[in-house]
This record gives sequence, C-alpha cells and structure tokens, in this order.
Amino acid sequence: MTPAAPVGVVVVTRNRPDLLRVAAGTVVEQGLPLEGVVVDNGPDDETRAIAERLGWRYLTRGRNLSFAEANDWAIGELSADRALLLNNDARLTAGSLQAMLGHDAPIVGALILDEDGSVNHAGVRIALDDGPYHLGRGDDPERWAGRCAPTEATTFAAALVRRDAYLGAGGMDDGYWYGFEDVDLCLRIRERGGEILTCREARVLHAEKTTRGDGFDAQNFDRYRRTWLETGRARAALAPWPQLASDDPPPAEARTTPRRRFLDRLRRSGPEG
Repeated sequence: MTPAAPVGVVVVTRNRPDLLRVAAGTVVEQGLPLEGVVVDNGPDDETRAIAERLGWRYLTRGRNLSFAEANDWAIGELSADRALLLNNDARLTAGSLQAMLGHDAPIVGALILDEDGSVNHAGVRIALDDGPYHLGRGDDPERWAGRCAPTEATTFAAALVRRDAYLGAGGMDDGYWYGFEDVDLCLRIRERGGEILTCREARVLHAEKTTRGDGFDAQNFDRYRRTWLETGRARAALAPWPQLASDDPPPAEARTTPRRRFLDRLRRSGPEG
C-alpha cells in the first residue's frame, strides 16, 4: 500500500553530480511521495540544479561535513516520520523502498550488492571482541532472498530510519569520519530497546567507496573500540538479544576481506597515529 505521507530521503554528496543524478533517480522510480534533501559537501552548481529539478531541498555549508553532521542536519530539517539515508553511489532496485517501509523497526537496512551482483552486506555482525563485519559478503544474493531478520546493526549505505528514534538516540556521533557511524548509532538504539532489521527483500547496488577511501579507518576503529568494546557497552547493548551477540571469531570469508585484513593488522599493532 502506498503511504499517504511522504517518505524522507537524504543524500549526502560531494563533487559527484553524476552519481547523485543516478541515485536520486532510482528513488524517484520507486513511485512513492517523497520529501527529499540533498546535502552538498562541495558545493557545486550542478548538484544544486539536480536538487531543484527534483523539487528536493538543497542544503550546504560550503565545506565538507562529516557523515554524521550532514545527516543529522538533514534529518532535523525533515517533517517526514521516516527517512531513507542513501549514499550517492547507491542505487535502489525496483520495489526496494516499499519493502523497507513494510517494517516498523527504528532502523531497517537492505541487502547491498556489489557491482558484480554478489552480496556486499546482508546485515552487520558484531563480534564482541573484534570489529563489526558484513554478513554474506561474496555470497550469491539468492541465498538471502526474501529473508528479513534482526541483525546487530546494518549499514547506512541505504537504510530507512524512524526520525523519532534517530533523534531520540542523539543522532550520529560526529567523532567518526565516514566510517562506523552507522554501527555506533545502531548500538545506541539497541541500548534504548530498539530493534534493527536488515530487509533482504530490498536490494541496493553500491559502488562502495567511490567517493572516499580508507584514510580514517584507523581512527574510526579506535574510537569504536574504546567506546563499545573496551567498556563492555556492546555486550550490554546486545544482552537483551542473546541469539544475536557472539564471542565467536568472524567466519573465514569475513577475515579474508580487505577490511578484515586491515582490522586484523590494527588489532595486533594498535591504533595508528
């Protein structure tokens, strides 16, 4: 059923109007009433023109905001009760937004696919003595077809958030820089008793890290480790859902990803810088 009220959409972008045009187009093609916001970290005139053509609100502070600051600003400007956070290099497939709207959890993620069609993310698993990692990476997406389930966390490359839950948890932590903000907020929402779902009926293609690199992963992981692992907060946040929390090491396929190799090095040597 098509919702009567508009669905919020937030896209943060910087100097890539080509990506924005495609990403926003896949949202419009969902055929739902929208209240869109573009946060331009460039800024540039073409990005503004795209937002105006879409009838979406255009926000800029003339500098490169953190992922947290940009999204928190946009969510605060929306009137919609629910909002899709979408990376500018992500593309919704047909029916994905409607599928996510079928669930009322504070945060509903999606099945994220790499450009070759394999799974990048079917939810985030949090090993309590390790870093978070993506479930299903490298899998055939049909392994996860039609399954929507609670997960410890979910990526914000494409995620539907309830505005009240997002703001009630204080928004994202701008101490991170384009990494771990999503896991951090998911854990804080779980601390408040909220559920996190990953809706595998919703499929999103993602050209991961098209617009950023790994330059801040060390600092981000160190902040995450100090906030959630060393304090025991992650374990406490997941305690009401014992079927989710795990002391087990990540599976072999997670350990072999570039991010996992990075975290292995970081864990052995300590934070860089």
